[in-house]
Amino acid sequence: MLASLDPVVVDDLLMSYDHETPATINFVNRSNTPVDIYWINYEGHRMLYKSGLAVGDSWKVGTMLTHPWLVLIAGTGTTETDTGVRVAGFVPLTKNGDTAIITSR
Repeated sequence: MLASLDPVVVDDLLMSYDHETPATINFVNRSNTPVDIYWINYEGHRMLYKSGLAVGDSWKVGTMLTHPWLVLIAGTGTTETDTGVRVAGFVPLTKNGDTAIITSR
């Protein structure tokens, strides 16, 4: 299981840089609200990948090691930095697949 990172740090400071080592993340929404999931690209910009992951649902995505992901309360953010209610951030650590448990703030 991945530890949740400070979403402000993920949103404002991190970016993707490795594009050679595949990984997967299984996002599990155990919060009390639907969430949107953004990949942070090579320039440090948000890219919406999953909109409205319902409470109790999960979503598995292929990614790369070191690629940061940001979780916002659904419908509160945009692809612009510093918009929306940030809930969590995650970065995959292993090639074998990681689980990201999303909980309420």
